[in-house]
Amino acid sequence: MPFSLEQTTHIFTKTEKGGLQQVVVKDKSNDGQVKLIRDHLSKVSGEFARGDFSDPSKIHGEDMPGLTELKKAKPG
Repeated sequence: MPFSLEQTTHIFTKTEKGGLQQVVVKDKSNDGQVKLIRDHLSKVSGEFARGDFSDPSKIHGEDMPGLTELKKAKPG
């Protein structure tokens, strides 16, 4: 991750169409971490929209739950 895991909290929420990931900085005045989070999530969002799930597979492995289904989905 390009941002600090110690300075942030990840929140995962299941939804009808999959899920929602939120990353919250613990110290809201930490502008540097906020920028890193926004930049990272924007990058990942673009990759997912194109059907590119290579980053999560690098982090969690090719046997990551749900990865096969994600790779079968149409981009966008």
